[in-house]
Amino acid sequence: MARLVALSSGGEIGPQTLSTMPPTPAAGAQANRSNEEMALWERLDAFEREQIEQALAATGGNQSEAARRLRISRSSFVDRLKKYGLSSS
Repeated sequence: MARLVALSSGGEIGPQTLSTMPPTPAAGAQANRSNEEMALWERLDAFEREQIEQALAATGGNQSEAARRLRISRSSFVDRLKKYGLSSS
């Protein structure tokens, strides 16, 4: 949900919006597995991704502000966006 808000253009989020959203890595293999079945690095990645999505949603997609709130450099934030497929570039 946070990803939809962060990546939306500000209008209403309806079925057509959901159908155009690309699947996320977390929505695939990790989403169907319990926490006990996931390796530590998978749980950490899932947690980090969630925090990034929430920060982006809270800042209206402002990457600099989201990085500041997470207390990481903007360049590290951009690297993490790419890692999780959240970047627009």
